[in-house]
Amino acid sequence: MWAVLDNPEADDDDDIEIVETPQAVVSAATASSSTASVYAQSRYYAEAFDVLKKVFKLPSFHDHQLGAIISYLEGHDVVCYFPTGGGKSLCFQLPALCQGGKTKGVTIVIVPLRALMEDQVTKLRGLNVDVVEFSPETTQAVKQRIFDQRWYPNLIYITPEKWSTGDGAKSLITELYRRKVLARFAVDEAHLLSTWGKTFRSEGVCLRDLRTEYPEIPIMAVTATATPQVQQEIMGILNLHEPKVFSQSANRPNLRYTILPKPKGIVPLIMAYIREKHPQDVGIVYCLSRKSCEKVAEEMSRNGLSARHYHAQVDKEEQKSLVDAWRRGDCKIIVATIAFGMGVDKPDVRFVIHHDVPMSIAGYLQETGRAGRDGKVADCVLYWNWAEKKKFTSFIDKDEDLDDEQKAKQKEDITEMFEYCHNQVDCRRLLLLRKYGENFEREDCQATCDNCLSHKDDTTITQDVTDIALSLVKFAVNVERSCTLVSKSNFILGFRGSNAKSVRDKGLVDVDGYGSGKQVEQQIVDRLYDELISRDIVESYLVQQPRTKYSNQYMKVGFFSSLELLVI
Repeated sequence: MWAVLDNPEADDDDDIEIVETPQAVVSAATASSSTASVYAQSRYYAEAFDVLKKVFKLPSFHDHQLGAIISYLEGHDVVCYFPTGGGKSLCFQLPALCQGGKTKGVTIVIVPLRALMEDQVTKLRGLNVDVVEFSPETTQAVKQRIFDQRWYPNLIYITPEKWSTGDGAKSLITELYRRKVLARFAVDEAHLLSTWGKTFRSEGVCLRDLRTEYPEIPIMAVTATATPQVQQEIMGILNLHEPKVFSQSANRPNLRYTILPKPKGIVPLIMAYIREKHPQDVGIVYCLSRKSCEKVAEEMSRNGLSARHYHAQVDKEEQKSLVDAWRRGDCKIIVATIAFGMGVDKPDVRFVIHHDVPMSIAGYLQETGRAGRDGKVADCVLYWNWAEKKKFTSFIDKDEDLDDEQKAKQKEDITEMFEYCHNQVDCRRLLLLRKYGENFEREDCQATCDNCLSHKDDTTITQDVTDIALSLVKFAVNVERSCTLVSKSNFILGFRGSNAKSVRDKGLVDVDGYGSGKQVEQQIVDRLYDELISRDIVESYLVQQPRTKYSNQYMKVGFFSSLELLVI
């Protein structure tokens, strides 16, 4: 996902823009507490606080920021998994302004999107920080200043393309390294390194060389969207050495999640919702395709709403003008593909509406995360119907750049997203956080999702599913005995008796218990599987490919395997 791609073969309604988003399941490693007392003995502690207050004008650190900063200054590789608004960029910007540190000199920040780069550079310059943006517009005079031994900026921002092309960026950094004035590397939006094939920009692959070409230079990777699977891939791709890992909760308690059925003529419903709930507020409406963006924005504008469209094919200058107008509040609503959002720091977004279903749960979490960054209540509304799933899978099947495994992976992401939408029982927040390995109790939702709100005063209907659960576990035990590398999707398909090619190829049709859940509703099987995962009866594990460092996720029997004879 180093870029946004358009499908050149798509029809007007299918010009889908895709970015890679990760898949989740098991829990993340978290470093020890980053409270001030833990790091007060560090030689870098005092300066870190001094720079925080004098340069960034902030009174204190967020959770784990100080730990990440001290570890970075001590020369460790560092990984930060902080949600939107958690203060990721400060973790590499602040050390760049410190005189102390095991390594000294320039911090190189590698950023995948120009909008994100420009936003950070503009803010730093507003703080009088010496920063250079190595972009197509960078003048030769500025490049010469960087090469001049008498002057080095605190930070140099580059894109992956600039790193991989021969226009001077890499030679400049190599020269800094030779002069021993290269302090650190930072990779922003690091989850974008986790790709599933040729769908995403290949320039990011070159970042694998950071460790081999500059072996003793610390690397920090930061992102708001990283599941355990993606975490493993980030650390593998960058070849991080015993990194210090810091993570904040992905929970955004101020966001309210609502999933609604999507009828024909959805735009009037969206407009009515905005007029009723957010008549003067700023928000985002996400659409899957460029054509949809244009149609929806035009209909909204024609009916008196302040709305404009944004997608990858909009002229760059117009994009910038549009974002500036939206930030000022002159334009209230941006109707956009997922090309929009990263690097756009606007705290008072009061609503994010999905006109179409996102491509994955991780994508949904990231897109909704652009709402309510000021900590105030914001609404996240998603409209969906099953018919859209067929459109998604058809698009994937037509993509000749994907092999069968990559197509299967993307279909799993989509299936999981539609299952999430279809689930009208479980807490939305619980389901989201479970994918990121976080434990969450339903009562802590405080009825801030549609499922918890609708069942707040209802009498819960219970159903004994013990026999189904036992059948599922028995099938899992038999699958583990007979087959290798079985994904959740294929396991459930086999349990429900599917004759899909992937099920046949894995040999699941010959496993005892195949089809034993044929009469069980898909939603019940999905919920049972997730419950077995949460209880460690069934586990997910990752297999990392030695060459690419990408991971695939498979299922196995957990601690219950030692007791399998009790249920068989």
